[in-house]
Amino acid sequence: MSTTEQPADSGRRRPDSNHSLTYAVVSLLGTAAISSMITERQGLVPGIVAGAVFGAFYFAGLVWSRETAVLYRRHPWLNTLPFTGTFFVVVVALNPEFTLLRCAIMALIAGAIFGGLIALVQRYRERTTV
Repeated sequence: MSTTEQPADSGRRRPDSNHSLTYAVVSLLGTAAISSMITERQGLVPGIVAGAVFGAFYFAGLVWSRETAVLYRRHPWLNTLPFTGTFFVVVVALNPEFTLLRCAIMALIAGAIFGGLIALVQRYRERTTV
């Protein structure tokens, strides 16, 4: 092969850089919005913790998006993590008079119910495809 010839395309799809940039911007804005809302309603320390937790969710999905998707397919109950975090933020936003511990317990219970539903749906899919 000469220096001007290019190797044949292996057929792998290149990641869409626009998608990654869009996801990064939305993730950054989402984390900032969540952190500022919790800081305003609950105080500085809970706001910083919320920023760290949601930043970790978004960062992992952004940096290791392919690996994260495979992990979610292998372990469907992991899909409850973003749901539980989002439910927590919604409960904090709608009920500022609740303590953070009460909101966290409510979110964990909702996440467990959601995880149980995911497991039932997964089992049903496995049975119907066989």
